[in-house]
Amino acid sequence: MGVISVAGPQFGQRYNVNILGETPTPEEQEKINQFVVEQEASLAQRVEDRFSAPAQEQIVQEVEDEDPKGGFVNAMGVGLDALQVAYGNTLERIGANTGIAGLQDYGTSVIEANEQQIAEKSEGADAP
Repeated sequence: MGVISVAGPQFGQRYNVNILGETPTPEEQEKINQFVVEQEASLAQRVEDRFSAPAQEQIVQEVEDEDPKGGFVNAMGVGLDALQVAYGNTLERIGANTGIAGLQDYGTSVIEANEQQIAEKSEGADAP
């Protein structure tokens, strides 16, 4: 009884198989070929499972599962809105001090719009 090593065609993985003599008989060769095909298919499936990219639906689901009412991105949005409130406040004060009613009104509208946006973004957000 002998042992031969057979390389798989896809991955080059070596498989040891037992044969009766020094060289495989046609029946043994058929069994060896079938065995190698099965082993290579199993190995290919394991490689695919481990290294394949997740399905597009899974990626979309992961993105949708992120907390829309909090986190860094939401904080950046609130911070920009707060900056715009300060900008509106500055315009409102300049308009009031110079007597330019249009500038004062525009500053007031900027303040109100951004305070509304801050309230909407902060709705439901939990403080740490």
